[in-house]
Amino acid sequence: MFYDKIVPIDSLYLDPNNPRLAMKIEISDDIVDAEIESAQPELQKRFVDGATKKHEIDIEFLLDSIAEIGYQGIDQIVVRPIQKGRSKFVVLEGNRRLASIKHLLEKDKTKTVLAKRGEHGRLRKKVEKTLRKISVLVLETKDVSKQEIQQRINLILGIRHHGSLLDWEPLPKAFNIFTEYMHKLSINKNKDIETNHKNFELEGPIRKAVANSLAVKPREVEQYLRSYIAYCQLRDSGFSVKPKHFSLIQELVCNSQLRIHFLPSDKKNLSLEQQSLDNIDKVAEFSERDKEGAKKILDKPQSVKKLKDLVCAQYDSKNSKTIRDMARDNLVKVVETKEMTLDEAVMDIIAHKKREGWIQAVENELAKLNREKQPLEYESYLGFGNERDAKDRLWKKVKKLQALVDVGE
Repeated sequence: MFYDKIVPIDSLYLDPNNPRLAMKIEISDDIVDAEIESAQPELQKRFVDGATKKHEIDIEFLLDSIAEIGYQGIDQIVVRPIQKGRSKFVVLEGNRRLASIKHLLEKDKTKTVLAKRGEHGRLRKKVEKTLRKISVLVLETKDVSKQEIQQRINLILGIRHHGSLLDWEPLPKAFNIFTEYMHKLSINKNKDIETNHKNFELEGPIRKAVANSLAVKPREVEQYLRSYIAYCQLRDSGFSVKPKHFSLIQELVCNSQLRIHFLPSDKKNLSLEQQSLDNIDKVAEFSERDKEGAKKILDKPQSVKKLKDLVCAQYDSKNSKTIRDMARDNLVKVVETKEMTLDEAVMDIIAHKKREGWIQAVENELAKLNREKQPLEYESYLGFGNERDAKDRLWKKVKKLQALVDVGE
């Protein structure tokens, strides 16, 4: 399945179909081998702005490390031959390392290596020698079907990134799970199905098969599928969604209570209704949330729980009609008119529920006294014995109620 090979660095290409890179440059369709070379400048650009802090994929640490000690192939870069000829290879695992090496060599060529990474604009000789040719692990593809090649690639990426050997950001991880799912769906249907969220169908056995091949739980597979489809829908609908918003989208659409009351979706293809997409945009504020100083409804993904509490308070049969109406009004004030923050809206509901609780407690205490035939009458109150006990019990509840409604004695 694999063999070792020492290859010139110029024979290695970044993979435009790698989940992390595909998300960064917003590739929606697979790039065929014939187009990989022409995609290299755009791919390399995602890395080379590191020195000016404009990069989207952080390689600063790698640049410093490689410039100091050279390339150390302890964890080999994994590649496959490009189909046209077998002297060029596309990197399956190790794109950041390849981009770092190519960046350093380009800077060495133009004598613009940073001072902390070299001397007089050049790399140190002992470092430069380790970068021209490197040892790689080649995935054998000769006489192997396209489907089998893709399955092997997905397995490599899945085991390393979903199996906790390495860490991927949530969106690339979702993209890889979705790609693997659609690949298995094609096999199951015995026909080519384009890897597009519009062609998705949720099938339990396929979800389980993907979970087994990537060493994750079936529930996690469905969560990533649901989140990726929502992300694609939002992107295709023209909302100002960006890859860095994915975690927030994931928290929203994976909350089962929000899906019932606020973000309904199709059970078969997991696609969100148009109103659901509009609701996500309203609370996530994609076009505004990244502006400096912007006040956000959801300042972080964890805020979604508070949104769920506010939304569900409208429908909880245990709540009084007053609470349900207040929750409905507060949601409008948070999302539509921006008169309240989410924290204020939720605390308002909690405070009112406490007041209702203590009013009910006082009423229950008075009813208990009446049942016991011990009414507290001002004219006949003796101030001791059972009457004193009853008065003290009632007074404790009244004092707490006073504090909640902020009134004096």
